Amino acid sequence: MKNKLLPLILAVLASGCSFRVSTSVEPAPQLAPKLDFSYYDNAQVSIEQPDGFVTFASKILSNCPGAFNRYSAADCPGQQRFSLPAGVLIRTNKKGDVLSEKQLSGGFYPFAYFNKVAQTPDNGFVGSGNFYDPTTQKTLNLVKFDALGEQVWAKGLENPDQTVRNLLVLKSGHTLVLGTTYRAPAGPGFATFTSFLLKLDPNGNTISQQSYGNAGQPDGGAEAVELENGNIVVAYGGESNVERRNSLLFFDKDLKAINSTPVAATSQLRFLAKTSAGFVLLTSDIVGGTNTQNLAYFSMEGKEIRKILVTNAQLFISRIASTPNDGIAMVASRNSNELVIIRLDKDGTNLRLEPYNISPSVLASGVQIMPSGRVVGTFIENAATKNELTLFMVEPNNTEGFRKVIASGKIK
Repeated sequence: MKNKLLPLILAVLASGCSFRVSTSVEPAPQLAPKLDFSYYDNAQVSIEQPDGFVTFASKILSNCPGAFNRYSAADCPGQQRFSLPAGVLIRTNKKGDVLSEKQLSGGFYPFAYFNKVAQTPDNGFVGSGNFYDPTTQKTLNLVKFDALGEQVWAKGLENPDQTVRNLLVLKSGHTLVLGTTYRAPAGPGFATFTSFLLKLDPNGNTISQQSYGNAGQPDGGAEAVELENGNIVVAYGGESNVERRNSLLFFDKDLKAINSTPVAATSQLRFLAKTSAGFVLLTSDIVGGTNTQNLAYFSMEGKEIRKILVTNAQLFISRIASTPNDGIAMVASRNSNELVIIRLDKDGTNLRLEPYNISPSVLASGVQIMPSGRVVGTFIENAATKNELTLFMVEPNNTEGFRKVIASGKIK
């Protein structure tokens, strides 16, 4: 199926889809006569700008209106079903009112959209994902946009076996890329993933790079944070066919390795966040069938200061960030339609868990904790005649700032 569709979809891309974003607000282009059905599938991330919010979502352009799930071949009687995913950038003001929508690149890859976005000092943003560029006929991994959403540069990783796991914009304006390089196993056992750091200047040029670690299966996405002294700490965890290793690795501003701190192999290293005195590390342990999550406070040198039990309930913490008062905020999900916002004051005191109901039947995605302490996220409501992308914002005091539908798809 994929081989038959590939030439057709590439032709569609080459004729009607450009990687460059237009500065003018314009409707989504008509990519092909039969691609007249579109719906919103997911939102990856939102960021906060001085004048409002920018949300990156995925829009599916399809030749098949069909039923609610839109995934069955029976939904397209008499024709071959295919869909073309395309990224969109939706800009709203501080109240959540939509100002504009721009369509980004599309492609035949299922991840033809942003999966990580980080804000830059010029109020622009850099994002990572997989994008097909019809001009060069290559897949690009990193893109920089200015504050108006205009593309500044695009960059592809030199090694096709490399994958971007996370992005971090440093105080200098440089971008730190965290990723892994895949190595096929020479014999029985695990494949090898070598982790790497890549530092880019504001123009996308490589300044320095560093490889580290060698694990059979690294844990999820890579985590790093820039400390107040300019050093960078990376949480590294993974399991080979020999043993499991967890470490906190320290690098200077030029990515030169400084030292490392071992962490118990029984813990999964989840998230990092900066504090004025150092950093915090969220770890996860399954104890007696219960997911116990602890927050460990460290000095800048990597010495553990204290550890706080965050929750031993069945809460899945999906985001963690520092707040303006030097506290820590976390977002977790408890069931299919409820978030729990966890807030700690400085030094981990005054732990508060506040539930936030989303919708009777949906789960929020792409939830972010902004530098201001606000929690921003989206959810999709799908029904036979309804496809709506809703943006919501919760203030630092846990009052609802707004809840607005920012995009609606076509359902026939």
